[in-house]
Amino acid sequence: MTDLPTQQYAQQYTVKSIHYSHLQYTNIQHYSMTYLWNLKHAMGLATAIHSMLQNVMPWYTWPEPFGIIPLALHRAILERQNLFPAPGMEAPGLAAYMANLKEQQAQTNPFDTTTEEEEPVLQARPDNGYGTDVEHPPAGARGSPFARNCPALSMATRLKDDLDPPVQEVAQKLLARRTASEFYPAGMQLNVLAAAWIQAMVHDWVGHFDDSTEDGKVQLEEGHAFGCPLGSFEFRKTLVGKDGAYDSFRTHWWDASWLYGQSHAAVQHSRSFQSGKVRLSLDDENAKVGTRNYETGTVYNTTGDNMNSWLGVSLLQELFLKEHNAVAQAIVQNHPEWADDDERVFGMARLVVSAVLAKIHTIDWTVELLKTRTLQVGMRTNWYGLGKALKADHGANLTTTNADRRWSFFFPNGILDSFEKKTGNETKADNKGVPFSLTEEFTAVYRLHPLLPDQLIVHLDDNNNTNNTLTVPMSELFGEKGERALRAHPKRPLQYWDSILRYPCGSLQLHNFPHSLRNVTPTDELGRSLPAHKNIDLAAIDLYRDRERGILRFNDFRRSLKLPAYKDWMDLTGGDETYADELADVYGEEGIERCELQVGRFAEKKLPGFALSETSFVVFLLMATRRLEADPFLHEYYTEENYSATGLEWIESTNNLRDVLARHYPALLQDIPEGQSVFTPRTPWPGQEVAAATTAVTPETRKLRRRRRPS
Repeated sequence: MTDLPTQQYAQQYTVKSIHYSHLQYTNIQHYSMTYLWNLKHAMGLATAIHSMLQNVMPWYTWPEPFGIIPLALHRAILERQNLFPAPGMEAPGLAAYMANLKEQQAQTNPFDTTTEEEEPVLQARPDNGYGTDVEHPPAGARGSPFARNCPALSMATRLKDDLDPPVQEVAQKLLARRTASEFYPAGMQLNVLAAAWIQAMVHDWVGHFDDSTEDGKVQLEEGHAFGCPLGSFEFRKTLVGKDGAYDSFRTHWWDASWLYGQSHAAVQHSRSFQSGKVRLSLDDENAKVGTRNYETGTVYNTTGDNMNSWLGVSLLQELFLKEHNAVAQAIVQNHPEWADDDERVFGMARLVVSAVLAKIHTIDWTVELLKTRTLQVGMRTNWYGLGKALKADHGANLTTTNADRRWSFFFPNGILDSFEKKTGNETKADNKGVPFSLTEEFTAVYRLHPLLPDQLIVHLDDNNNTNNTLTVPMSELFGEKGERALRAHPKRPLQYWDSILRYPCGSLQLHNFPHSLRNVTPTDELGRSLPAHKNIDLAAIDLYRDRERGILRFNDFRRSLKLPAYKDWMDLTGGDETYADELADVYGEEGIERCELQVGRFAEKKLPGFALSETSFVVFLLMATRRLEADPFLHEYYTEENYSATGLEWIESTNNLRDVLARHYPALLQDIPEGQSVFTPRTPWPGQEVAAATTAVTPETRKLRRRRRPS
């Protein structure tokens, strides 16, 4: 691969037209003008069909699970028109690639590079993600820029006076919980573990660099005027990178970097260097403090990404560190000849754990978040392929590959088996012609802070005695305080596990942003708390970040994603007059076009079975599949040579988080019914009426939706 100037590279991968801002695919020069003409008009027809379906028969009105048909059409359109490439992803040439590789991986080389002239072959995940895509080595690496799914507002229009109202006003009037006791739980759909899970995954995927220069200071000072807990506070702007893009200090790949660390030094520190195993943060009695010695200072966790974390994420880190060691031990038991090859076993175990995490997120966590039969089939399709997903929908065991007899009449001779397998080395990674990066819009819709309650209820005995409980404020569970709380008593880890499994998390709606995050102490990269005068109001910062990074306002965001725009506040809220009046008070009676993403998606009437908004879901629809399809470790490098036969079997037999808990904390499953996801709560939030996590679309609302046409 030779060096390509940025302009030439952009021309090679992007076609621009009046109607379609971006049609991406590889090596455009190989296609004739006739092909391009036909493709343009084919996409125009697909877009017209999609628009008609949105207004006449949206996917959620189709008989289940056939709604996957219009969803697949929508995703195909988004893949052509809403994958804007990140700058600087041009291939640097093999010589420069190898030089960078040697610099980045000075002590640990995850590549088989017998000669520099040969194309490198991946054997283990790079510590910083660099080179995961051999053709575009910077793609998805730590320090690489975020891409876009929507056009960004120009720098000149961001954060100007015409972008009022002030973020502190919006945070206080629309996002905040209004009283100390106000909390809207997610009914009996998702528990606090589900909230901890997605926060752990976000720490795996995205994180922006702060601007540490003198010009990077931001001071918000209007809080007292609106009743905010912090009248004034200071934070840093996002550091602007190449061509106005923003770079990530975390890798974009699904590489379990939240567990092992984001850099070579952090990954090395996580390891025991004995039979491929890692160090645990807690000892056998679950009470000892770990230390880090590759940086000055003492912290509690021995491994992983601990910046701005909390106790729930720490519990998941410890669980999957144990999982890593169990995988490593199984590999060595079945391959004793590798017992002394710590490097190889560690790389294999990390690959297995990374794949297990991706699988659980895809077919367990997401299925509970979007609790419909259609999405269950859709998510299983993302992992297994359509054939196995349809068979599982009709009772086939996911761990088998034999065609289900119920389908044999319609699909004889194993035709469904030909649609297997979505992941695996039978297929090659596919980035749709656009080097893989996560996006600013993806980051924005994964701001899910209302999921957190403001306290955890901890049962102190084994008899479910509700009179013997400890109520712990969430403010005591962040950062170093959380690590101390986890080690306050040898039984605390399992007691906190019971709490986050037992009780529901918060609902994603207005007036449900945690009090504890509106005057919160950030931490550094090692999890050490910053001074108290650095406290921030995260609700205001969430709003500020979207404005700063050029995220479109809510209706424009929807239009860009080929969704109908809302006509007015009543349309947005599904007829909720109280919410509509509150929105009009902040943005104006006719201010629907000024509504921003963080507000609109919490005000939006949810679809049946959904715990998040339709708008957030559509970004997920595009990017969830892309993360799996673009990763060579889930395709051509998904081999026995890289994973081991033991590792591949481990992944195949692990179908949910319950399987992982059963290996390491089986006592936690005693009160959870067989077959129930561990992301489902089993006890309503005390003192509150159990509310449904989603509200059904009424016939009247459905008619409104059908009549709306994209603006």
